[in-house]
Amino acid sequence: MIGVGRNGGAVPARCLLLAWVSAWVLFGPAARSAPVVPPVMQLAILLKILEYEKSVAQSGGPIRIGFVAAESHAESLRFQAEMLQSLKSLGAPRVQGREVSGMGLTAGNYAQTGGLKVLYLGPGLEGHLKGIKAFSRAGKILTVTGVESYMPQSISLGILPKKTDKPQIVINAVEFQAEGASLDGRLLRLAVLLNN
Repeated sequence: MIGVGRNGGAVPARCLLLAWVSAWVLFGPAARSAPVVPPVMQLAILLKILEYEKSVAQSGGPIRIGFVAAESHAESLRFQAEMLQSLKSLGAPRVQGREVSGMGLTAGNYAQTGGLKVLYLGPGLEGHLKGIKAFSRAGKILTVTGVESYMPQSISLGILPKKTDKPQIVINAVEFQAEGASLDGRLLRLAVLLNN
């Protein structure tokens, strides 16, 4: 037995091993790209942000959100399913008077899908960010993610964890403008701006 318990007693080695394995699973390499803000909260924040996004008001038709996952990445597919289920649970949400709908896409088929206003990127897409960036810029499609490591590279809007309990909105100003987006000043005051 190794270690010391709360009452001065020894902590069994198997308990320490279990704690180490748990920490590795939660915070190890496989978890680093995982979105930390719960999917339902990310979706609620996104819908609020879209209320302030000026290009939405100028475009017609429904707001279609494509939730992009990596085909062979279990965590990515699970996140996508949770986002779609969260959207479905809201019934028929509307933003700026327009119906909001969502669809599951993969890294292999997002570019064949028309009418998208938003691409929401889950974990596991690190190798696809360059292509997604080119596609979103050409189509003036807003890119959003909860994966912090994507932000400096090519994604315009992040809904990320911070040290307090509340999530943080992060805007990559260069990408945001390149995708044709424009936010109301009231929301900009609440966001953190990256000027890459």
